[in-house]
Amino acid sequence: MGSVRYRMKLWDLFNKYSQNELLCKILVTYLLSIEDLDGAENALRIFIFNNSQSEENIAISWILNYQGIIQTLRNNNDAAYRKFSESLKLKDDLFVRYNRALSLYISGRVGEAREELYYIVTPEKSLLQKNASFYSRVSSRLGEILLSQKEYKSARRMLEYALEINPKNYKAVALLSDLEELLKNNY
Repeated sequence: MGSVRYRMKLWDLFNKYSQNELLCKILVTYLLSIEDLDGAENALRIFIFNNSQSEENIAISWILNYQGIIQTLRNNNDAAYRKFSESLKLKDDLFVRYNRALSLYISGRVGEAREELYYIVTPEKSLLQKNASFYSRVSSRLGEILLSQKEYKSARRMLEYALEINPKNYKAVALLSDLEELLKNNY
């Protein structure tokens, strides 16, 4: 099935079941993956509207996270930071924290991004085992920031930690290789 037909099928399903949270998440994730930011925003609006008449309270922390992602993709990082922060006030979520850290990093607020990533990278053992890929990605992003700040020892430690968690983290492998090359040429 072509991407246009797939999008149409998703929209048809969503229009039929627009109060379904999981379906909305699937549609919005798909629309973001093809960079249809307006479509993703519209799907969220429709979901909010159609659920506003419901007697059940909708959990809006995930909606705020998606709105933050949309703002980040639009390079509106201040608005993205606000959306992620609002989401975190409702529910502390490590994935939202990671998104907020990326938004901070993109907007040049490297120190704040670094602190956010340090907060994330110290999980309980049970969380680490369930989300090894995520923690490895966070650790390699933090290693990248430390490398850019010329904190080579800490960067090495973080990148090695990323590989310890997930040996297939190719970004961490590449960054560690860059670090080794840098140290070999400069020291």
